[in-house]
This record gives sequence, structure tokens and C-alpha cells, in this order.
Amino acid sequence: MLADVPRPHSPPRVTIRGVFYFNLTPCTMGVRVSFLIDGFNLYHSINPSTQGSDFQKYKWLDLSLCCQSTLHIIDAHAEIARIHYFTATPYHLQTTNPKKLARHRLYIRALSALRNPSITINEGRIRQQQIINESCKGKKYLKIWREKGTDIALAMHLIYEAQQDIADQFVIISGDSDYVPLIQYSKLMFPTKIIRFGFPAGRFSSELQQLAPLSFKLSIDTYKSCQLPDKIKLPSGKHIHRPTEWT
Repeated sequence: MLADVPRPHSPPRVTIRGVFYFNLTPCTMGVRVSFLIDGFNLYHSINPSTQGSDFQKYKWLDLSLCCQSTLHIIDAHAEIARIHYFTATPYHLQTTNPKKLARHRLYIRALSALRNPSITINEGRIRQQQIINESCKGKKYLKIWREKGTDIALAMHLIYEAQQDIADQFVIISGDSDYVPLIQYSKLMFPTKIIRFGFPAGRFSSELQQLAPLSFKLSIDTYKSCQLPDKIKLPSGKHIHRPTEWT
């Protein structure tokens, strides 16, 4: 015969987040936060020409730790739902600057090895584009390489996760004003979701701040304190090391 099991004084309430009973010991639900990182915008904020030559060593940035370090700004009970890193591998540097390409690929491997929490790597592409430079001497056609697809991928991930109720709040690590339409329409589609920006060093946008007033700046101390270990063990058992240029 089954033993008598104490029942709650009132029936359970079923919600999308689970089943909750009234008149029991209350439990605090954390605020789920999804981080979406604009890799190129963040990378170029660590620019020796603007931050000083010594600042380059902070490119070995631990994005997981960086996101965790900002949770207290968002809410006392904030927790990470997901971290997405949007980037593009500069394969066009294979012949002109192979060391820079190698550092980028090494950094991606380092981020992929993180497990607490894991970071999802979203790869865009870099395409060659022709531009026209007009001067008193006439027109000059130049070819440049530009990142393609990462900003729209970031926007679509945010919309998808908001629609699927994966997170309550979203933090976009970027200062790129191209995200203005994303914020404007997300407010219309998901009025209960909060979107804010984590502005990288030297990447502040007053336009984005106005649209997302709860945004904040990543301090120089955040870069310094949130660094990956010099030696990282991969799931395969092998180890990778911080590039000498970033030490």
C-alpha cells in the first residue's frame, strides 16, 4: 500500500517554464540571458592604435568569463542561457599574412574547447568587394575584403531565441549602429523581452544607447581580468598555447 503523500493546498499551475505549486517554499527563478557577440566589432576594439600597443595582449579574451562578469549588471539572479560568437575566418590572408590567419583559427579552437558554458561559433564569410575612390585625378578602383553574413546571422538568432522563449533578456556585444533596425522591430515583436548592448572599448553608440537604455560598457579591466589560460587542453587531449604576439 502506498504511503500517504502530502499534497499542496492548492492545485498546481502549469506554465511554459514548468509546473509550480502554491503554498510551498518559494524558489527564485533566474533571469535567462543570451549573449550574442559581434566578433569583428569586439576584436577591433582591442586596437593597439587606439588603446596602446600593450593592449594587444588582451585579444586572448575569455568570452565565457567576460559574459559571466556582466551578469550582476543585469540582475542579481541572472544566469547565462546561451553564448553565440559571430565571426568569419580570413582565409584571404593565407598568402599575405598567414600568421594572422593562424592566430584567428587558434583562438576559435580555444573558444570551442570551453565547456562552462559552451560557446556556439557562428561562421560568416569574407568576400572581396570593389569600391570607387574619386579624386581630382579621377576615379580609382580598389578591392577590399569585407565580412559578410555575420550581422544578419546575429539578428536572426536573436529573433529565433526570443520567439522560442529561450531567454528573457539579450545582450549584444557590439557598438555597431547597423543593429538599430533589429532593436526597433524586436521591441514591436517581443515587447516583454529586454535587449541591451555591451559596448566594447571605444565602440560606444549614442543611437543604440537611446534605443536600449539599459546598455553598459565593457571596461578595460574586463578585458584584463577575463583572459584565457596560457595553455588550454582540447577535448582530444592535445594542448594549445596563447600566441606569442598576444603575450
